[in-house]
Amino acid sequence: KAKGEVIARDIEIEHVDLAKILYDSGAVFVDARSPEDYEEAHIKGAFSLPAWEFLTYIEMFRNMFPLDAVIVTYCTGRECDDSHELAQLLMMEGFEDVRVLPDGYLAWKKGGFPVDFLR
Repeated sequence: KAKGEVIARDIEIEHVDLAKILYDSGAVFVDARSPEDYEEAHIKGAFSLPAWEFLTYIEMFRNMFPLDAVIVTYCTGRECDDSHELAQLLMMEGFEDVRVLPDGYLAWKKGGFPVDFLR
C-alpha cells in the first residue's frame, strides 16, 4: 500500500451514526460522485465536488469554506474510491480537518438521515 492510503484510512468515519453527529454539528459534507448522481439524490446540504473535476470547482469551494472547516467526503459506498481521492486533494489544498464516510450515501440513506433531490 502507498503511504497516502494509510493516511486515508486513518480519517475514515467508522460508523454512519458518527457522521450524523458531525453533520448535526455543522460539518461540510462533500459529494465526490458525478453531478448526475448528486442530482438524483444526495446528503441534504452536501456540496457537489466530483473528484475528477476538482480543479474546476476548488476555487469556488475555497471561497465558501474556511481551511479549518470540518469536511466529510463521501461517494456511493465502500466500492467507490472517489471520496478518499477527494479527501487527499482537499488536504493538499490546505484543508485541515478532512474525513471520509467510507460507507457513503447508501449507508446514510439506509440510516434514515436527511437526503435531498434535485430532480
